[in-house]
Amino acid sequence: MATGTGTYRALLDWQADSDSALRFPGRDRVALSGSEAVTAPEELLLAAVASSQMRAYLELCERNSLVVRSYRDDATIGAGAKGGLAITLRPRVIFAARDEHHSRALALR
Repeated sequence: MATGTGTYRALLDWQADSDSALRFPGRDRVALSGSEAVTAPEELLLAAVASSQMRAYLELCERNSLVVRSYRDDATIGAGAKGGLAITLRPRVIFAARDEHHSRALALR
């Protein structure tokens, strides 16, 4: 749960003889293993990275008076170099027409 300072909390519970789970205070438990598992930890990591990138990008656009109509990312996570993970973000952004909101032309990558 977020606090006024922008701090977030997650509780991870793993035991050798039971399924692992992730909990966020005040919300439902997320099963990470066993028959109840709805997502893999790697998918959660990918979602966190992709959504953080989107939030930063949208903030940058707002600061530069660019109106974003839509933002879509086809992000992937897989095996990387030296046994690590590689995350690839592929955002597609649609801006409002220049004359629609008198936005400044600015190429952001």
